[in-house]
Amino acid sequence: MFNQDKKKINLGLKFLLTFIIIGSIFSINSNFKQNEDVEYTIGKINYNKNGETYGTHIIDSNRNSIEPELIQTIGRGKKVGYVKKRDLYDCDNQPKTPEEAVLYTRKRNFNIFKKTIPLYDKEGIKIIGRFEIN
Repeated sequence: MFNQDKKKINLGLKFLLTFIIIGSIFSINSNFKQNEDVEYTIGKINYNKNGETYGTHIIDSNRNSIEPELIQTIGRGKKVGYVKKRDLYDCDNQPKTPEEAVLYTRKRNFNIFKKTIPLYDKEGIKIIGRFEIN
């Protein structure tokens, strides 16, 4: 009786393990298919003809994430391109006083801050679409 129960448990564990492995494979494959149109450059710096960095982000030796000057993203209409870091972070319009900072934060928190920025090719010159910031 004990051996029969042990065989059933072993068979059940083998079935469960097989199911988990097959499920993991399908999960991994579906993730790749969802992201197949985006070229990831994590851990690698790419330079365009203008000497600007482009890609998704870079991990340095201290495990810090560093963003390139042209950040790869998906814009309107699922168009893959690059946004300029300065445009994305709105560097030219950052608040200069505490009062401006409060207003800027309120606009962002209440979703009033909605705008689009250019989506570029990897050279950062030709505009190929738009990227919406919410």
